Amino acid sequence: MVGINEFRDDRIAPLNFAVKDSSDFVNFLEDPNGGRFKPARIEHLVNQRATLSGIREALGRLRVNAKPDDLVVVYLSSHGSPRDSDPNGVSYIITHDTDLGGPDKLYATSLQMIDLVQMLNRDLRARRVVLILDTCFSGDARSGMGTGGAGSKAIERVWPATPAADSPASTAFSEALQNLKVGYGRAVITASRADELSWESSELHNGYFTYLLLDVLRAAHGTESLDKVFPRVSANVSSQVKKERNASQNPSCEFREYAASIVLGVPETD
Repeated sequence: MVGINEFRDDRIAPLNFAVKDSSDFVNFLEDPNGGRFKPARIEHLVNQRATLSGIREALGRLRVNAKPDDLVVVYLSSHGSPRDSDPNGVSYIITHDTDLGGPDKLYATSLQMIDLVQMLNRDLRARRVVLILDTCFSGDARSGMGTGGAGSKAIERVWPATPAADSPASTAFSEALQNLKVGYGRAVITASRADELSWESSELHNGYFTYLLLDVLRAAHGTESLDKVFPRVSANVSSQVKKERNASQNPSCEFREYAASIVLGVPETD
C-alpha cells in the first residue's frame, strides 16, 4: 500500500488525501468484516518512505515471499505523469523523490508503469494479483494543479516534450497496463481512463475513486468478486465527479483468466 502527499521536488504540488486513501485501504484490508488480511502481511509506505527504491524494495519482498496460493493486492495513490511528458510516450507514477528536472530525470527517479506491470506479471508466483491505481498516469493533463484544477492528481509538466510519432493513442489503459492482461489471474483497476484526471474531494477527504471503491467493498464485507464490485464503483465515481466537478472520470478495469472472480477478502480461516 502506497500513499504520497509530499514530494521532495517543490515543483510537484502536494496532494491532500493520498496518504489517507492508502490508510483507509489498509484499514479495510485489516478489518475482520472486510478484507480479513493479517496486519503483519500488509506493508504501508507513505511520503518519505515511498521513494522509488523504497517501493521497488517492497515489490521485491513480494517477489520473494508471495506463494502461488496467495492473494496479492498492490495499491498506489499519488500523482501520475501524462505520457506526453516523455519522448517515448511512457507513463510514470510519481514517487516521493521524483525529480522533474527533465525527461531524463523523470525516467531515472519515477516508477515506470511498464516496470511495475512487468514485475507483477512476470516475477510474482502468486496466481491472484490485483493492482489498484488512484493516479493520473497518462492523458492530456499538461499543467496539473493549474490546467487540471485544484484537486486533480495530474503532475505538472515543466519542460518541453514532444511525443514520438508512434506513441500510443489515448485509450482506457496505457500500453503498459495492457501488458498485464497476458498474466494468469491478474486484475488492474484504475481511477480513470488514460485521458482523464483523477480527482480528490475536500468534502470526502479522499480521492473520489478510493472513497467510493471502499464504500462498495465495505458494503460487500469482502465477499463479492471484482466483476460484481467494479460496475457499481465505476457508476458511482462517474456520477459523483460529474455532479460535483462537472468533469469526466471513468474508472477502468482489466481482468485476465479468473481474475474477475477474485474477492478482496481472504477466508476467515486463512
